Amino acid sequence: NRVLNKKIKMKYDAGLQGYTLDILLKQGFYNYLYYVENGEGANPYPFDGNHFETENLYEIFVYTRPIGSRADLLIGYTRIISNLR
Repeated sequence: NRVLNKKIKMKYDAGLQGYTLDILLKQGFYNYLYYVENGEGANPYPFDGNHFETENLYEIFVYTRPIGSRADLLIGYTRIISNLR
């Protein structure tokens, strides 16, 4: 169920020449869908394509610093690929 929410409507920033929005989100994995109004007052329609066509690569590094050490140690690493084509 997709509903437009005015609380998270992006605003145009002329200096950046793009739309922005600051919002707090819980840590996790998110897919986004953007809508653009067609200017005729009709329902919004999505951009070309959809989230099923987006491939994302995430790299997670886990570090620790032992007591008395002057450097961090890498103790874990993984790669997560979502929507692999």
